[in-house]
Amino acid sequence: MIFEGRRPSELSPTDIRSILGRREDIEIDFKQVAYSQTGKPENEWKLSLLKDVTAMANTNGGYLFIGVEETTTKQAHQFLNINNAQGIAKSMHGICLHYIYEKLVEDELTIEPYTVNDKKIIIARILPGGNKPYMITYNDNTLFYMRCDNGHEGFNRAMTVKEIRDAFLKDAVLLGLNVIDKKMDHIIRTLGDFHEQ
Repeated sequence: MIFEGRRPSELSPTDIRSILGRREDIEIDFKQVAYSQTGKPENEWKLSLLKDVTAMANTNGGYLFIGVEETTTKQAHQFLNINNAQGIAKSMHGICLHYIYEKLVEDELTIEPYTVNDKKIIIARILPGGNKPYMITYNDNTLFYMRCDNGHEGFNRAMTVKEIRDAFLKDAVLLGLNVIDKKMDHIIRTLGDFHEQ
């Protein structure tokens, strides 16, 4: 994952400036304005936010940079100031916690304001989730998205039934292995106690 998956507050201004000239891809997405400031109806911009976050959580994780103007070829061009970045970041986080199931835990979703080149932007870091697949449960929707890259830009798309099933099965296998691992630890400790007696 880019930036080794560090939290926004752990990134340096040089790290942030390094996105200029970069294209969107599977792990990075640029938004010129905050979702709530797009002029779209509330149900549309909230759904757009939820798609972006769940798509990254269901794939490799990544970063959303809000307050980044792009060229026509989807390359980051310059930073734009986001008014009330702190309040918007908090609101975005709350929307995600409320309408994404399973919930992304604190470390899996971090949304913070960041000042670079005297501009206040918002950075959302989404780690690849530990409880995939993540589902949008907003406005009577039950939607699953993933992030893709066509070689020219990153984009979100709905997951197929097979991809959703595979994600659940992979999670079930990992859960089963975790249970087996815990039972083996218990057996080893029990045997160790038995041999000491």
